[in-house]
Amino acid sequence: MIFLLLFLIASPPETLWSSIGNGGVYSAVPIEDVTGDGISDIIAALYYSDPEPTLYAISGADGAVIWNSSDCKGIWGNEALSIVPDCNNDGYQDVFLSTPGGYTPPGRCAILVNGFTGEVIWFWSAYQHAPVSAGWGYTTDFMNDFTGDEITELLAGFGTSSPDNKGCVACLDGATGDTLWTAVCDDAVQDLKSLVDITGDDIEEIAVGIGGNGYTDYTLVLLDGFSGDFLWQIDAGGDVHSVSFCDREDTTPYILASTWDTTVGAYHIGHA
Repeated sequence: MIFLLLFLIASPPETLWSSIGNGGVYSAVPIEDVTGDGISDIIAALYYSDPEPTLYAISGADGAVIWNSSDCKGIWGNEALSIVPDCNNDGYQDVFLSTPGGYTPPGRCAILVNGFTGEVIWFWSAYQHAPVSAGWGYTTDFMNDFTGDEITELLAGFGTSSPDNKGCVACLDGATGDTLWTAVCDDAVQDLKSLVDITGDDIEEIAVGIGGNGYTDYTLVLLDGFSGDFLWQIDAGGDVHSVSFCDREDTTPYILASTWDTTVGAYHIGHA
């Protein structure tokens, strides 16, 4: 019996299915059931310079393609693809991505895609709407509604581009794609996460990891979720590539920041 159990644990896993095949898949994330078979499905985004289509919905049951899109440019890095709550009131989760490449849409854009059909609901061009010459899109997230329409708001982070060499965070109305606020950072926005409210307005604050070009030592930033104002910024010991949020009962919540310079740091959200 013990031998059989050890054999089962050590045995290679069964391949349930394999899908796509026209490029490098940079990220694949689950989405609530699209096909109606009771099984969660998958959204996959390809490397931005690979042949179209670069965005797929795939059946979680058998890997069959549900829909694909050639309208979204693809992504660079796995933080650029998110599944977000229903933004168009069709009863299905939607897909939100930030894109690299080019100066015209769909390049350098935040794009909301219908999770059920694959159609673009709206896009926001960083080149056209950011307050600086922002670069590629690297990261996305969402936060609770604060416009009063009961639809989540969306967040996208962008890198740097000359002549400004500044990164940008955009908070966008989930229903329309309108700009709610933008925050300019002193280097590329590599990652961002909505966290808990510490200002007392019932709106989550935003942790931002920046870096990549050596433009600043302030590589971890906390933004006010309602206004985009800087609450604090610190040197996290190097360029911050990813941020996450940890809640714990014995202390205040904290931000976890990983850097390109061999460090991981934990920071109380209310204390720089």
